[in-house]
Amino acid sequence: MYVDPARIDTRTKNKDKDIRRILRLHLHEQNAGNNALIVNEFALGSEPARVDIALVTDEYLVGFEIKSASDTLTRLRTQVPSYGKVFDRMILVVDEAHVRHAQHSLPEWWGIAVAETTHSKPRIGKPRMGRLTIRVLRKSQLNPQVEASVLATLIWREEALAKLEELGKDWGVRSKNRRMICARLSQSMELDELRQFVRDQLRARTEWREDNRRHRRSRSLR
Repeated sequence: MYVDPARIDTRTKNKDKDIRRILRLHLHEQNAGNNALIVNEFALGSEPARVDIALVTDEYLVGFEIKSASDTLTRLRTQVPSYGKVFDRMILVVDEAHVRHAQHSLPEWWGIAVAETTHSKPRIGKPRMGRLTIRVLRKSQLNPQVEASVLATLIWREEALAKLEELGKDWGVRSKNRRMICARLSQSMELDELRQFVRDQLRARTEWREDNRRHRRSRSLR
């Protein structure tokens, strides 16, 4: 279980921004020093979807989808298939009001974490304060359904071309669009090799590293 160091007013429902803040804080602390990358609103290449937070490590590409008290789980019907084409692991972080529905509607390989509020003792004349916690309810498993053709679209055109040139498979596609180049890449590598290549390329993007550094600096000033 991870406990937010900041106190919150327990009279209000848990909001997306509060869950997102504590989740990012936890992921940064949990992955300090291992060259992990944490990305907000991670786009899924050719899939028309974004996941709330993506964690990219040397071993896994992990997605975190957040559903606060004010959300519904309706969109999961379309999000689940899209996320399943890309992520090695997925974790749904939900308000306690959604736990039962989540347990019965998600694939078995998805993990579930619940965002709960702990209450402190009430004080006369003051709002009842507490802390937001995230507790793992069900551990995630390795996704058995990653699709190479979709996973490859996370790679930028120049990155894909450089890899195809290294493999000697760039003939006939150097002047083609990104979709065709990524399709060739997905056909030129074994799935496990492609998974590792994608994780390495995502973590090597300096622009995304700058976003991470800015986020850490902003937290240090609070």
